[in-house]
Amino acid sequence: MSNTNDFVIENGVLNKYIGEDVNVVIPVGVTSIGNWAFSRCANLTSITIPNSVTSIGYSAFEACRSLTSITIPDSVTTIGASAFSGCESLTSIIIPEGVTSIGVRAFAYCRNLTSITLPVSVTEIGANAFFQCESLTSINLPDSITKIGREAFSDCKNLTSINVPHGVTTIDNDTFIRCKSLAEIVIPDSVKEIYAGAFARCNRLTSITIPDSVAVIGTDAFLFCKMLNSIVFGKGIEKIFPSAFSGCHNLSNLTFSDINEFGETALGAIWDYFADENKELLLTTFVKQYSDFVVCNSFISRKIKANKKTLFEMAVKNDDAEILELLFSLFKKIPIDDIDKYIEQSV
Repeated sequence: MSNTNDFVIENGVLNKYIGEDVNVVIPVGVTSIGNWAFSRCANLTSITIPNSVTSIGYSAFEACRSLTSITIPDSVTTIGASAFSGCESLTSIIIPEGVTSIGVRAFAYCRNLTSITLPVSVTEIGANAFFQCESLTSINLPDSITKIGREAFSDCKNLTSINVPHGVTTIDNDTFIRCKSLAEIVIPDSVKEIYAGAFARCNRLTSITIPDSVAVIGTDAFLFCKMLNSIVFGKGIEKIFPSAFSGCHNLSNLTFSDINEFGETALGAIWDYFADENKELLLTTFVKQYSDFVVCNSFISRKIKANKKTLFEMAVKNDDAEILELLFSLFKKIPIDDIDKYIEQSV
């Protein structure tokens, strides 16, 4: 057991560890591990916390680079910001029942962390909580969680699987940015806004379904998702900010769920973005897949008509007889033999 003289304790709060042991046992009776208590104890490899402790303070174990093992007792209900930030040798941790939030940067830069277990008592994950946890491949987030802070999982480059709990209403700025191995994500129908950069540079993401609940997609939300080829849009979209899907060069399939219920706000938001970067894809999607809808919907019909020159030029260039015939059937009854003449007059 560690020498009690190695601890600076006042009124139950362990303010500072001044010893040099690599395996430390905190004395029974300590109720709180204070801010920076073990910060930068570079040789510390394991620590035993008694069940008298109820809180772990700000940066309590920050930059304990050799720490490989720690057991947090069930008595702990609070884990402060940056509590284990920079514990580069820590490979796994179990958060006890009773903890309600994971503090800001709590496990940031824990580059060898492969496993973390969160209890159903947790309702919030703070900003940058798991920033650059490069060895983390999956994590199960309990449905009790209602808030995930900005950049919470950013730069977790080997993360392949994660669930967004059904109580979450916003996906914050850069939450999953540069999660380069993330191949799929399910956005629950509780989410109303996807903030800027939320999934930017998720290079292996191939498809995304935007539920009807989502009203806003922020700037750069899916920026440079280079393998993204399919998007399903829910009918609740009100605004898509610039560059939301910029750099998604493999995008080839757009689907509009229950398109007959799309209002002009939703269609206008989608049009405003795609008219800039993927106008041809959007136009051909509407003309080829939703021709009946285009005829009946005045907003899209106006947009298609206003851009018929682009459509005709593209169809002729690609020798796309299907889209030519669809265009003619939509806008003017033209005999097939007169197509070339009509194109010349139109463009």
